[in-house]
Amino acid sequence: MNNTGSASATTTNVDSSATLTNNGTLKGAVNVTGVLNGTGTVNGALTIKSTGELSPGNSPGITTVTGALVVESGAKISMQIDGLNGAGATGGYDQVVVTDTGSVTLSPGSILNLTLNTTLTIGETITLIDNQTTAAISEKFTTVTIGSNTYDVSTSDLFNYNGQEFALSYTGTAGVDGIGNDLTLMVVPEPSTWAMLVGGLGMLAFGQRLRRRRVAA
Repeated sequence: MNNTGSASATTTNVDSSATLTNNGTLKGAVNVTGVLNGTGTVNGALTIKSTGELSPGNSPGITTVTGALVVESGAKISMQIDGLNGAGATGGYDQVVVTDTGSVTLSPGSILNLTLNTTLTIGETITLIDNQTTAAISEKFTTVTIGSNTYDVSTSDLFNYNGQEFALSYTGTAGVDGIGNDLTLMVVPEPSTWAMLVGGLGMLAFGQRLRRRRVAA
């Protein structure tokens, strides 16, 4: 199914066997047990049910929600990252934008499915959910999947994929509003690298103190 205009139904249901590509505007509540994708807007509440999937864009792109976004247990949001210049088709990565009239709830048991078609370096940040509300994201994803890899992120927001350490943050400030409540993905130094860095800085400081003592003597 495709929607390129303005659908005015009170409630839109995307059944488990269906895929709805929304490149227009869906007005009213939308309940997804199948797949919702496209670069359109849901002008109302969007609920991804336990068997449902939200896949923003048309590989890649942005889906906008003006109401409550709820991702139930077992449901997933799939994000594709092709480039690092920003969200949307020209930027290179998928994003969900929840406007200041909405809210974000990620139920325990919800899944973040990532497709990484580019290489991120340490410190680079991707904004997956641009939460433009003043409220924090409620709860968090339980699982991250990348291809055949599955990571439990229920107690730690860190996971290691393809030799890199990734960190999810639910307090990111990468969105346009500057409020620290966005969901971001960043490559961070591995713990062993941090240990070497801290150790190296400690030895440097020790050497500087030793040189100062010799000069003073």
